[in-house]
Amino acid sequence: MADFFRKALQLFSGPGPTPPTPWTRNQLKDMQGDLMVFCPSVKRTDAELEIRPGAKGIDNGWMWTPWIYRFPADKRQTYYDAIIADGNTHVAINVARPDADGGYHNLAPMSAADVADYGRRIMLVHDELIARNLVPVWAGCAPSVPGVPEQPLADGIDPNKCIIAMSDWDNTGIAWAHIKYLAQLFKKALIYFELPGAADNAWPTPSGGDEPIVPGPDNGGAWLREVQKAFPNFCGVMHETPFPNSDYAGCIAWLNKVRDWWRDVQQVRFETDTYPKFWDNLDKNAEKTLNDNIGRDCPWLKGFFSGGTTHAVIPEPSGDGKFDGYLQGSDLQMVNAPDFRSWPETTKLESVKFGLDDMYFVFDAQDRWPNVSFGIQYSIGLAVKINGQWYANAPIELWKGKPGGGGQVQDQNVDGSGLGQVAKNWWYDSRWGKLNGYQPKPGEEVGVFVVAGDARNNVCDVQERSNIALVKFPSPGQVVTFVP
Repeated sequence: MADFFRKALQLFSGPGPTPPTPWTRNQLKDMQGDLMVFCPSVKRTDAELEIRPGAKGIDNGWMWTPWIYRFPADKRQTYYDAIIADGNTHVAINVARPDADGGYHNLAPMSAADVADYGRRIMLVHDELIARNLVPVWAGCAPSVPGVPEQPLADGIDPNKCIIAMSDWDNTGIAWAHIKYLAQLFKKALIYFELPGAADNAWPTPSGGDEPIVPGPDNGGAWLREVQKAFPNFCGVMHETPFPNSDYAGCIAWLNKVRDWWRDVQQVRFETDTYPKFWDNLDKNAEKTLNDNIGRDCPWLKGFFSGGTTHAVIPEPSGDGKFDGYLQGSDLQMVNAPDFRSWPETTKLESVKFGLDDMYFVFDAQDRWPNVSFGIQYSIGLAVKINGQWYANAPIELWKGKPGGGGQVQDQNVDGSGLGQVAKNWWYDSRWGKLNGYQPKPGEEVGVFVVAGDARNNVCDVQERSNIALVKFPSPGQVVTFVP
């Protein structure tokens, strides 16, 4: 793993700025971590800043990662070694300005001098994590919202170094204000919102102010599109659950409750057993099994921060491919409106990337096609050959500034459903006719293209399209960028 991450700097794929790290966007989103590290060779009494007794887990070898900064350099290294030995890749740290008090449950008192030095020590941990190929996830900062005061960035912390930021520790279900605050503070970071397990609903609490859509039970997709248009680096939601140790059924029920509302973004299993590990000194192997069971029962969750069986790091892109040629409109049989076969090809595809989160397109009309219904600028589509006939449709809607969508189309078994991404989430019902339930296979020749406007709903003020490039469909987990 270490050799992998020492390779040359790679760029973000997708919207947003270039991160100052050696990781791709897909690798950054592939979260594997645990807020509680089991490392009994380091004791609570080793802390340079006092950690008082009172939590059985802390007293017996578990350590909360926001407290790593409290230990001397050799003990921090021991913690990093334990994190790496478990196969984890991401580590959460708290970057909000602390107060000179006892902190969490009065277990970690701080003097005024400790507070003044906090930012320097946190940045030291950040740099040490980077040096060990671990991704720091910055947590804690938040705006002032009803019932919760502002949690500003600690003095001495450089916001430009933030790679991933998440909202403060499960204090509120108000999402829009938090996402906006983090996006403005950490302009280079991927942004995540933590939804408290004690939230009243699956959807966020309304923020008021400039929130363009009030979140409610039936508008998850529309609300999430508005968030991503306003803040392109917003990636997903961190789920806190009821404690699965005492109420496994309640934990799974909560995750099922929130699943559909947040389905258009990444959903991370963030906090499941953190609290009981901290207080009750749970068995590490038993908790790993427990969290693996949650992943099995909720396979749509992508990433975790409560531990579990880890997997190999997502591979680097496998290289570029070439277009095999082009289809003509007359080659196609259209499925569902609009019939864009005769529309002029006013733009050429410069590249098409099959990523692990989306398909990404580069073409010059991205700068000039207008927005239409619901802010949609263009649609991406596929053409496939069934029984000797080419069929095509463009159901995936994108807005200006978002160069990709559609998910990992090369996935042949989404969430263990037996259906591929295209079959399950593109052409999933009878409106798609011959395409209903069709999934292209690895190596199959397909056509890729974009269409001006909202082709899914037949709202196309400008009747233009790109050329239709032929490519070989990649295998699951394979990242390929095709060019002319």
